[in-house]
Amino acid sequence: ESQRSGIGARLMTQAIETAEEFGAASILILGDPAYYERFDFTAECAARVSSPYAGPHLLARELEPGALAEPLLVAYPKAFG
Repeated sequence: ESQRSGIGARLMTQAIETAEEFGAASILILGDPAYYERFDFTAECAARVSSPYAGPHLLARELEPGALAEPLLVAYPKAFG
């Protein structure tokens, strides 16, 4: 009953702002491109990221230009295996 009330968008906006305040250079997320592209996350931006989850649902957003220009390896704890 809470869907389409804007809660998710507010949470994403706050998460992006917090990452910027923290000094993060980029953000990676796994999710539905149709939803997250409105927050400037794209699979193209994540193209140089090597991850077991690489593919159309691994999305990225650079907070600093060029932050993902070089290849990046993302490792996950065994619990995610």
